[in-house]
Amino acid sequence: MKKRLSTLIIAFTISFLLMVGLSFFSVKRVDALIDFSNKADHSNFILRDLYTLHGFIKDLDRTERGYMITRDTIYSNGLYKIEDSIRYNFSQLKKEGKDDTALIKDLSYLAEQIKVRCDYIHKNFALVDSTQSATLSELYFDGRTVMRNCNRIIIDLENDEKKTFNKVYSSEHFYMQVAGDTLKYLLFIFFFITTALFLLMLVEVQRRIKFQFALQRRLQDLRQSQMELEQIALSASHDLREPLRKIRVFINRLLWLKKDQIDEESKSTFERVNKSALKMQELIEDLVNLTSLSKEERTKEWVDTDKALKSALLDLDEKIRERKMHLQVEELGRLYGYKHQVCIIFRCLIDYSLGNFTADQEAEIKIYATEYNPEDLKQVGIFDEKRKFKVLVFKDNGMGFEQYEGGKLFQVLKHLNERSSSYDGKGVTMAICQRIMSNHEGYILVENSIDKGMSFKLYFPINE
Repeated sequence: MKKRLSTLIIAFTISFLLMVGLSFFSVKRVDALIDFSNKADHSNFILRDLYTLHGFIKDLDRTERGYMITRDTIYSNGLYKIEDSIRYNFSQLKKEGKDDTALIKDLSYLAEQIKVRCDYIHKNFALVDSTQSATLSELYFDGRTVMRNCNRIIIDLENDEKKTFNKVYSSEHFYMQVAGDTLKYLLFIFFFITTALFLLMLVEVQRRIKFQFALQRRLQDLRQSQMELEQIALSASHDLREPLRKIRVFINRLLWLKKDQIDEESKSTFERVNKSALKMQELIEDLVNLTSLSKEERTKEWVDTDKALKSALLDLDEKIRERKMHLQVEELGRLYGYKHQVCIIFRCLIDYSLGNFTADQEAEIKIYATEYNPEDLKQVGIFDEKRKFKVLVFKDNGMGFEQYEGGKLFQVLKHLNERSSSYDGKGVTMAICQRIMSNHEGYILVENSIDKGMSFKLYFPINE
């Protein structure tokens, strides 16, 4: 599943990079198209103004001939209007061609020639007015020469601008086609990639749905198996308790009835059988407790640990008196957790410590709360600096056990010491403790020393 997900991510990344590249290429093509379009518009405007200027020059020639023939002031007055129009036209041309140095240079030369042409016309008008003669003078012919020069310059400018326009127009047409084709390809590739990724996503979703259904079926099977195991455990524990109870009752009755007829060796054997039956009863109780811990209690609550400890001590009262255990208890305060489970773990730890003594040892257990030190958890590889914990310590002076990694978090749930037959500990007890601390999202650590006892530290998260 991770491999398929990686494939989808790689495909998406490649398609994204391809789309970015094509988009960048399209943007460049569109920018070039806009640039050539602006250049084409610029050339078109210059050509339009050059055509207009060419018309004004021809109007100068018509105005001169008309005045010489008719001597009508309409033509002389029209000359000034034409000159104003020519000046305005030049200003527009220079504004549009300000970035073209060659064009500005040619326009400046043309403006000088047109000014010379206008000077000739004014002088010719003055000559005609003074002589009252329509005879063509040298001024007229010189002005005509200047006019032909102006026409030649304008025609050259028009031809150059037409070439530029045609070149720009062809480039604009080319980039317009390229931009259009690029957009088509871009849309096609985008559609293809999107469709492919969509199909891959559908396949992946179908696989995940099938996997989810299979997982749900497995979970249902596990829940069913768990319920069956719990029922079997409860049924077995109930069925086993009664025979064990009867074994103890019958042995005690037999001992009482035949107390005068049984020798010491037989009496000791009966007591050992009775004790073994009692151990088996306790083991069954522990297994029932362990099974019940798979179901979490409804809600957490503030637990008075002192009351929970009293309840645990009350359950173990007979064992405590039998062992003549000396108990030192300090005020433990409150913690946030499951009340029933807190009582169970207290009872398990005290019961475990009671089995950590030999028959001739003086049992002593100390129970107290201590300050939380993050370094204690770091030493065993637990880095949980975001949370704070309430730490409870159960310390005894018993035999301890063989431990190859000091301070290691309890995970191996088995009989911890087999060097003495008198050792009374049970691995299932530690399994119960570990499960309870896991339900509380906390930790259990053990520190021990051979023949000097052990101490269990319970780390309950503090609810702030």
